[in-house]
Amino acid sequence: MKTLINNAVLFTTLLILLGCVPGTGSNIQTLQTRHNSTSTLEYFNSATFDESLSNAMKQENGKIEVSVSTPFSPNNVPKRLDTWFTVIKEKGGKTEVKPIDGERMVTKEIVSLILFLYSVYQSVKTQLRYLPAENYNATLLYRRDESGEALIEKIVFTHK
Repeated sequence: MKTLINNAVLFTTLLILLGCVPGTGSNIQTLQTRHNSTSTLEYFNSATFDESLSNAMKQENGKIEVSVSTPFSPNNVPKRLDTWFTVIKEKGGKTEVKPIDGERMVTKEIVSLILFLYSVYQSVKTQLRYLPAENYNATLLYRRDESGEALIEKIVFTHK
């Protein structure tokens, strides 16, 4: 009888502890909902943006769409964003450049972007606030301007 009571207490304690761990027990439905949800942020060159993106990633949203009010070339990625892309790459994620609306990508631009990202990858150290990026991939969506230059208009962070 004493063994039965001890086992019951142990089992109850285990259930209580599992209820406190994210991703277990009744939290499964919540996690599935999070992985299917989309957050929207506006990029601006500020630590506030980093905190907002970090918090959105901590919530494990399925997608985080970042709109860009001033489009930029894939060869001139803002350092603040490149830090996020570097952490994603360091943690085994992918950062890729894709056209918006099926626009063709020029091979020379891909090579330039890869070389640029690799050089930055060598020089940037991981900071604590960028740790949630290890669970995300990033897609930079661009559109060409009148001169044919590709300008990033949106970034989508997708939970792995």
